[in-house]
Amino acid sequence: MKKLIIENSGQEVFDFISQYCNFDDNSTIALKTRTKFNIENIDNKKYKNIVNLKKINDIRRINKFLEVVNYKIPEDGIFISKVETIELRKKRLINKYLPGLNYIYVFLDFIFKRIFPKLPFTKRIYFFITQGRN
Repeated sequence: MKKLIIENSGQEVFDFISQYCNFDDNSTIALKTRTKFNIENIDNKKYKNIVNLKKINDIRRINKFLEVVNYKIPEDGIFISKVETIELRKKRLINKYLPGLNYIYVFLDFIFKRIFPKLPFTKRIYFFITQGRN
């Protein structure tokens, strides 16, 4: 499992996760999934910790996914996943695009990703295009 996490996310991420999860006693499972199906197939309460190496932003129907995770781990269990906050996304997009255009892109990205899903007349268009991801 250590090798899987290091290959997918790096040594620094493994070191961080190791502070909270013990990989020696089989109480932790590491997955790379966007679907609740893979979580549903885990035995109930078998693992104290669930680590998902996929970005939680990419999970469709995130509330249902988290409900299943919550059901699968014991009360004192831990769920760890990756996330891209709005600040991290802005920083990534600013560095990705040319100066001048980058702030325009960030503004349009904000409108599309944060406002379109909330408005009744653009919600369907948004979910058709994105399939509920990101």
